[in-house]
Amino acid sequence: MIVSENIAGKLNEFAEQAHDLIFLLRAKQNDEGISSLSAKEMAAVLNTSIPAAKERIEKLIGLGLVEKTGSNSYKVIHSDLERTHYGVVTGLTRVLSDMPNASYKEQAEALGISQKELEIVYGLLVYLIRT
Repeated sequence: MIVSENIAGKLNEFAEQAHDLIFLLRAKQNDEGISSLSAKEMAAVLNTSIPAAKERIEKLIGLGLVEKTGSNSYKVIHSDLERTHYGVVTGLTRVLSDMPNASYKEQAEALGISQKELEIVYGLLVYLIRT
């Protein structure tokens, strides 16, 4: 199998971390939906380092799940990872497992995206499994 358990594990770990952070942000929301939370507070609650907490929130911002509204203020836009490029990454892992010899063109067609978008998805896959 081309898509190893390690890659699937990394993607699942990212999804769990994303859900935990979104849950925390929602728990800290004010009436306007804004969460005020420092990286230090995030790290303490999520039981991780401050740099790791910063990296997690930046990933969520990059995926369009969270918007930074101020210095330590965030707003959850939505929480469905499957509606982001992450969802296409998980789709790519399925395509790679089901069609290990598929060309880039065939992979893109199976995902319903362009080959240029497939390049972006591969970049995100590498980014997610390296961090």
